[in-house]
Amino acid sequence: MTAVAPVGEMVVGLPEVSLRPFVDRYVGYRERADVPLVRRESAGVFVVLILGWGAPLDVTDPRSAERGASGVDSFVAGTFDGWCTTRTAGVGQGVELLLAPLTARRLLGLPLNELTNRAVDVGQLPGRWLDRLRGRLAEAAGWPQRFALLDSALAGRLAASPPVDARLDRAWRWLVANGGREGVGVLADELGWSRRHLAARFRQEIGLPPKTVARLLRFQQACTALTDVGSRSHSSNPERSRRPQNGVMRTIYPVLRYPDPRAAIDWLCSAFGFQVHAVHETPDGAVAHAELVLDSGMIMLAGRADATSGPADAGRADSAPRPADDDWSVYVAVPDVDAHCAQARLAGAEITQEPFDTDYGSRDYAARDLAGTVWAFGTYRP
Repeated sequence: MTAVAPVGEMVVGLPEVSLRPFVDRYVGYRERADVPLVRRESAGVFVVLILGWGAPLDVTDPRSAERGASGVDSFVAGTFDGWCTTRTAGVGQGVELLLAPLTARRLLGLPLNELTNRAVDVGQLPGRWLDRLRGRLAEAAGWPQRFALLDSALAGRLAASPPVDARLDRAWRWLVANGGREGVGVLADELGWSRRHLAARFRQEIGLPPKTVARLLRFQQACTALTDVGSRSHSSNPERSRRPQNGVMRTIYPVLRYPDPRAAIDWLCSAFGFQVHAVHETPDGAVAHAELVLDSGMIMLAGRADATSGPADAGRADSAPRPADDDWSVYVAVPDVDAHCAQARLAGAEITQEPFDTDYGSRDYAARDLAGTVWAFGTYRP
């Protein structure tokens, strides 16, 4: 049987500013799988929350059938120290959140040892508030409205929940900051806890002992180095990585601008065979920035009149009509924007936009080359 790739869309939303220390993004998705789609999900020291309203899926831990969930459209998966699989067919739609353990502890209102290596239907969780939220998300008019509902619900839960133990929070951040490379004994000494007490607190609140957490953090860092996940908006929010096509780390992205970017997306996919990698929308539902892939290549896409709404528009704050040959540019991902800008300035490049921090977690600048073409540079990687 010939494998059929899933078809769908992904829309990324930024939480309101007050929530970003806890939740770095919402990922809305709609995916059609004409044949059963099976994925292997890696171990990780994060909590996955899926609020869906489409085709159900099965979550299976090969080590124990009792740890999984069958026929669910919405579930929470706790920290996992081994891989599991998901299986679905049909049209799935929903929102995915990847949460740091202590954030999940506050939102869910239960210690994570009750979710370790388990996937649980949200209808079985205390208060059933996530189940009710799922229903409201399904009825919402579009992604901006769904993301606003998430903002309101999560802000309310965090405001009503007590903060986690300050020393436990400090321990978590310490492990994340050093990538799990420092010895747990050093951490226990810094906190004034015995190793046994530290291990007990981690098992109860995070679901895994600190040595396992450190090992998984090292594993996640290795995945990051191999799979080009790009920059992150908050270091305590580990998230699953995206694997580059053919193992190649892209750094240069052609950028196209259209008067109607949503129509352009549909046409490019229909006519040229592109697939949607990501669509970032404005609060009113317009396309601010999109990424399309074809085999190992990727293009960025934006509207002609957008003003620095995404990496595709870095350095372009103008809204005046432009000739068609000005509706393209190049975006280049670089690790150190400030150093790159300094090098370009020394070489005589005209800096059209000084380095600045964007609201989507990148640091960007723009420069004009000797022929007058504007180049955009930033730390964002799709």
